[in-house]
Amino acid sequence: ASKTGFSTKVVSYKVVLPASRAGEPLNGVREQLNWMLAKYVPQLDSIVLSYSNIRFLEESGTMLNESPFVIFPIMVQLLTWMPQPGMVITGTINMQSSDHIGVLLYNTFNASIPAERIPRGTYKWVSSAERNAIADTLSTADDADALEESEEAEHKEQTGDENANEGEFQAETSLGEWVLRDTEEALVSVNGGMITFTIVDVIKMNDLISVVGSL
Repeated sequence: ASKTGFSTKVVSYKVVLPASRAGEPLNGVREQLNWMLAKYVPQLDSIVLSYSNIRFLEESGTMLNESPFVIFPIMVQLLTWMPQPGMVITGTINMQSSDHIGVLLYNTFNASIPAERIPRGTYKWVSSAERNAIADTLSTADDADALEESEEAEHKEQTGDENANEGEFQAETSLGEWVLRDTEEALVSVNGGMITFTIVDVIKMNDLISVVGSL
């Protein structure tokens, strides 16, 4: 495998098709290969991204006894991806909480950097309450505006306004953010929200993988 985890593999594969599809085996083969795309395939120990150069190894398929299925041996070229521990990779921050940073890799795969893998000498978690307290301290809005906003918020709560409910939901899900300890700059503001980390573990679960990283 390469340093990025991408590789090209030429593999032999036995495709089993219903006898009703034996007259158009290429379409049947493509359907089965399409099912493998973006999934972890244990036999390959990789995620299949694409396929090409399908080649039938026999002129016709083989039907076993009275079976209603036909076997077509093929060879196919696969583009695969499989991250490995120790690999350094860059992705986009797409989720934050006090216990982890969620990262999207290649706009497709998810990774997680748990809090214990985030060095506290460089980064720190700042809750929304702390951010709001800082903002309130620096705010220059007069008391009348603040009172008006408070009354409006109270009115929305009493009337069950949908927008108020939506705001409440956002407040519950926006719990805070990770920042650089020295500058207080939000991590999502550094490098356009991109983050580089080291993979420490790859957990394989059925046809999915979970990438665990460390800063």
